[in-house]
Amino acid sequence: MLQAEGFLRIELMVEADNEKAIALYQKLGFCIEGTLKQYVKRKDQNHYVDEQYMAWMMS
Repeated sequence: MLQAEGFLRIELMVEADNEKAIALYQKLGFCIEGTLKQYVKRKDQNHYVDEQYMAWMMS
């Protein structure tokens, strides 16, 4: 469906400790392309969390 619309690539970012979301995205065909170290600080925590950069590309 997305390919028919002309999409060649979809990108997303997800917190690195969100293992369930990462597993779901990988199951859908997304690959981890990089990590942004200590990228996001959660409002209710005093430390920063890494962010995974993921992408799906038409093959």
